[in-house]
Amino acid sequence: NPNNPDIILMASDQGAIITVNGGRTWSSWYNQPTAQLYHVAADNAFPYRVYSGQQESGSGGISSRGNDGQITFREWHPVGVDEYGYAAPDPLDPDVVYGGRSVTRYDRRTGQVQNVGPKPVRSPDFRTVRTQPVLFSPVDPHILYFASNTLWKTANGGQSWQQISPDLSRKTWEVPAGVGKYRKETSAQPAQRGVIYTIAPSYLDINRIWVGTDDGLIHVTVDGGLHWNDVTPPQLTPWAMVSIIDAGRFDAQTAYAAINTIRLDDMRPHIYRTHDGGKT
Repeated sequence: NPNNPDIILMASDQGAIITVNGGRTWSSWYNQPTAQLYHVAADNAFPYRVYSGQQESGSGGISSRGNDGQITFREWHPVGVDEYGYAAPDPLDPDVVYGGRSVTRYDRRTGQVQNVGPKPVRSPDFRTVRTQPVLFSPVDPHILYFASNTLWKTANGGQSWQQISPDLSRKTWEVPAGVGKYRKETSAQPAQRGVIYTIAPSYLDINRIWVGTDDGLIHVTVDGGLHWNDVTPPQLTPWAMVSIIDAGRFDAQTAYAAINTIRLDDMRPHIYRTHDGGKT
């Protein structure tokens, strides 16, 4: 506080705490429900609950209404998902939540957490990062999608999985200028190391799925994964991250993509739209 330096607010991934005596004592974390959330999803309960993975703090499921006049930390519960990433409440059962980079299944009624992800992903042939997408089809609520460097789907709650894409990441790339003097380091040498970073199933067509990688590629399938077409805009370069894709709500040929270019020293937002299935 510029007028009273004994009053200090300290903010971090978990929230904020305050001292009014120069740091000798601090307030509780729990005087306000706060977190750094990555991706948010809502269930079909009443009151509905909002879910996400939290930076450094595991997962959170937050009721949209409290019984005591306000939303407090009492409405804030872990849901079994590891920190970061996606949480995916079951559209057919709001007491079941999937999510995390290895796919867990949480049952609120029992408190049980199970690992239900595809077992092949644990082999060296597959790659994941901490924010792998996990989400249900908006057309068929039985189908859950999960991505590594390949796309997976299950229709039985993770009891069995089907791989429905090849590795869709870049096979090679030019080292970007921002790497500078480290460009000759082993860790900077081109290799196929990307992952599918976002999944956008169509809201209208069960067989149309868009995916984007963290190394700047966009693919679409119109036959449920049997064939994939590279529809990457020509402006996208290696090390651009396709952060989010969303399919059109009213037109199956439409999709929107948000591109993160921070690794190319470009801090501007980049938004792309197609109305013709990715041709332009």
